[in-house]
Amino acid sequence: ELRMVAVSSLKTAEPFKGLFEVNAKVLARIVEDMRRSGYDASQPIIVWREEDLVVDGHTRLTAAAQAGLQMIPVVYRS
Repeated sequence: ELRMVAVSSLKTAEPFKGLFEVNAKVLARIVEDMRRSGYDASQPIIVWREEDLVVDGHTRLTAAAQAGLQMIPVVYRS
């Protein structure tokens, strides 16, 4: 189920937060795209329901925050 969630409400932590290095150039391109076009709902952030923790989409989450987006699409999974 896809839900719109406040960027500021999403939590990140190890081990998921540090699994993949964020490429600064890629991040900058994603931020610019989000400023122009908004968030692509076909690429939601994946959150571990039981721990309320982001498991996939850390770069997209960072980009959304930097782009000034308030709400983004999230899918909760067990």
